[in-house]
Amino acid sequence: MEIVKNIKENDTLRNSFYSLAENTFGIDFKSWYDHGFWTDAYQPYVMAEDGRVISNVSVNHMTMVFEGRVLKLIQLGTVMTDKDYRGQGLSRKLMEEIMKEYEGKQDGIYLFANDSVLDFYPKFGFVKAQEYSYEKSPVTQNKANIQRTELSGNMASSMVRLSMENEKDWKHMKDIIAESRPFSRFGMADNTGLWMFYLSGHMKDCVYYSEKTETCAVLEAAGEDLLLHAYFSKSEVTPEQVMEAFGLENNKVTLMFTPLETKGHTVTKLREHDTTLFVKGMNIAWEKEKIRFQSLSHA
Repeated sequence: MEIVKNIKENDTLRNSFYSLAENTFGIDFKSWYDHGFWTDAYQPYVMAEDGRVISNVSVNHMTMVFEGRVLKLIQLGTVMTDKDYRGQGLSRKLMEEIMKEYEGKQDGIYLFANDSVLDFYPKFGFVKAQEYSYEKSPVTQNKANIQRTELSGNMASSMVRLSMENEKDWKHMKDIIAESRPFSRFGMADNTGLWMFYLSGHMKDCVYYSEKTETCAVLEAAGEDLLLHAYFSKSEVTPEQVMEAFGLENNKVTLMFTPLETKGHTVTKLREHDTTLFVKGMNIAWEKEKIRFQSLSHA
């Protein structure tokens, strides 16, 4: 067995990585790579044996901006081991290698852990951090507006769905992301590849565009809940204006990011199923600042 740090252009190991990710999480990395969205910001650290990836911890180089302060962070993700090799300490060896290379050289390291491994990451000095959720409640609630059919184009709205399987549309989306003004108080910067991992993948049916306001929005209907994951515009646009463009100003919407202006929102502690944020070395007062990582920045 050996640790290999750069597999993006190694066809054999990259294809083996695809298979392990698909078998473990059902994640399709191949399409992401084929479209050119996999950049050097995403670096898997793999344990390989005979040309096969048997374990992985990925390093994501993240630039986050918190109220104008640029933070260079490392996010760890895609932690997985082939079922035939579990229990041999392979993830621990990869973590030790990553900590040796990055600890103290960034503004912080963080990850989102499953409930089954909550005792693992504190061994490396990680501590739990509490995130917060923001909801925008309407003056008058109108639940009839939240039906999924209306998000499919039957509502009175200036938003139209973009086809993220269409090359022209996702290139248009990339251009808008590149020129967008910040929409989050704690936002991701310079990582179009990660945005497109979601927008060309399982969120591809949730992408809308308003020609009137030149704004793209990622809006998901989950039952009676509406989740605004992100929006992109060259102009100053508020979440309220995005909701109005959808014709949803009378609906409760959960913001899957920390808004620039937090007044007028209902703020609660974020509770996510099977997900716990662990941080190390990040100089942020989580309880005081009441922020969250953008949902589409998770890797």
